[in-house]
Amino acid sequence: MKHGRSDLRAAVVGVVLQAPVSDREYLETLPSTEGFIEEARVRGGGGELMPVAADQAPITAARFISLATKEGDDDMFSADLTADERHGRLGHMASVPTAAFLSGADQFVPQGGGRSPPEVLAETLRAAMVSSSPSSPPPSSPLGTACSAASSGRAEPGDGTRGGASTTTSTPAAKKTVVFVIDEADHSLSSPAHAQEFISKVEVFAAGLG
Repeated sequence: MKHGRSDLRAAVVGVVLQAPVSDREYLETLPSTEGFIEEARVRGGGGELMPVAADQAPITAARFISLATKEGDDDMFSADLTADERHGRLGHMASVPTAAFLSGADQFVPQGGGRSPPEVLAETLRAAMVSSSPSSPPPSSPLGTACSAASSGRAEPGDGTRGGASTTTSTPAAKKTVVFVIDEADHSLSSPAHAQEFISKVEVFAAGLG
């Protein structure tokens, strides 16, 4: 959406993000990551393949740096990003309605260390995607309450309010952007009940795009 051709971007009527997580924050929990970052830089950060142990699938030095470092192009969902950094990475999403679904028990999200609960991270993500600027006012009601209301069906996708919490939106499309936390779900929604909850909410979101 940020770098694609304008005609292709215009053809997108909505975006669904399932389990958007920070690769960098997860990789930081692995003792081998720092060494692989250094090796990727030694290799020039280009198209040369990294050692097999660097990732579950073949990966280039450039791709590894993009995923594993704060300056990487793929570092979009980390909790330690500033409002300016997050808006710079996600502010372009204000041009298209987006539904983001975070898993409440995502095994790739580090726990503890003062990290915010998923409900807070969800609303922070939405704010970055819809705000007219990084300094736009924060939601006016408790973040967890807002996310819980939407997740339980008390707020429908498309109302732009997140069940009472409001964030200044920059475009009409952004008013349809919503975030959800699927309680106790893992990264891949392996539970049929969690998968069905995701499908049902996507159907409601898609129906509101017409």
